[in-house]
Amino acid sequence: MVPATLLSTVDLGWMALLSPEIASRMQFGWTISVHIIFASLSIGLAPFIIYFTWKDVRTNEQRYARLRSFWVKVFAVGFVMGTVTGIPMSFQFGTNFPQFATIAGELIGGPLAFEAKMAFFLEAVFLGVLLYGRERVADRTYVLSSVLVGVGAWLSGFWI
Repeated sequence: MVPATLLSTVDLGWMALLSPEIASRMQFGWTISVHIIFASLSIGLAPFIIYFTWKDVRTNEQRYARLRSFWVKVFAVGFVMGTVTGIPMSFQFGTNFPQFATIAGELIGGPLAFEAKMAFFLEAVFLGVLLYGRERVADRTYVLSSVLVGVGAWLSGFWI
């Protein structure tokens, strides 16, 4: 709990002086800063997810099952946070940079839409298999789902 005396000494009046344009661009800066952390996490974890899944299925050793389970959960958190920050960014491009969006919107919109339709859905569907399908699908399908999650993460990075 923050003491009331500390709250009364903090002056946030300067924020009232910000123009809506500057405030919305600060919000965009925050959104893209958080997004890049989680997007990079997904892209970087993809090969490890594939490796630990393959080793778990191939050797059936408990340590690889634990490693796979842990890193898939970390990947899932990164995927969700990347999604939650990535969707508003596409709108923020248009609202924060209208002149840029007018000139380059058609050029940028296509790859963004293609990324959502191709990479995001590939990654999302097979991440569900990785999270909930270990006992429900065949070993080959499970390993293939880890590969497709990795391909989806890397395709997202490529299209963006």
